[in-house]
Amino acid sequence: SLELAVDEANRRRCAVLVICGDLFDDSRPLPQAIAEVQRILAKAPSPHVLLGNHEHVSDDPGDHSLAPLASVAVVASEVPIVVELRDRGEEVRLGLLPFRPGPIEPRLTDALTGELDGCDVVCGHFGISDSSTPKFLRGSLGSIESDRLLEMLGEHDVTAICAGDWHEARSWGDPRRSCHKVGATVPTGFDNPGVCDYGTMLVLEVVGADVNWERSPILGTRFLKFDSARAVCCR
Repeated sequence: SLELAVDEANRRRCAVLVICGDLFDDSRPLPQAIAEVQRILAKAPSPHVLLGNHEHVSDDPGDHSLAPLASVAVVASEVPIVVELRDRGEEVRLGLLPFRPGPIEPRLTDALTGELDGCDVVCGHFGISDSSTPKFLRGSLGSIESDRLLEMLGEHDVTAICAGDWHEARSWGDPRRSCHKVGATVPTGFDNPGVCDYGTMLVLEVVGADVNWERSPILGTRFLKFDSARAVCCR
């Protein structure tokens, strides 16, 4: 799925590819997996990789599994960073907020008033919830309500924010102010069922003061549940 996403980014002539955390499933990926990711990212358009909770070991500098990717990508692993983009006549300040354990709202507020002040688009690694979110996830320290997040964007004059972590793809808002769960490029099992909510790549386009978006499907395995073998044949 990573290679398909990179190919799609190149086909669209994207200015930057941002991976919003959890590129690796754990903090000790196999050497073969690291080598394959290095090979793929080497052909990506300006790849930037955020630290996610799966790669995180501790808050000590460098105590994570993304270090081997520094030769082929910009790795945001410890502090927020800002990327200045100029593409197709647009100038965009992109903010990257790597994962840290603990409540996300105060940390995001500090970043938007500090290192990421003045950013047009921000990418991070945390959950975004709403009334449809399962009870065991809603209200968790590492998540924030979509309505509150949209309010924060207005308070800090940010146009869009994209968050990794939770696997379901979802968006809220409009081109002037929006927040997005990026979603998984590949479903991880029957806990990620269906055809549309998993296995996509989020594509943003900045046009003046607006940020437009669409979901590009990434071909691959899908997990579907049917009530009978006959249903499988008929649908």
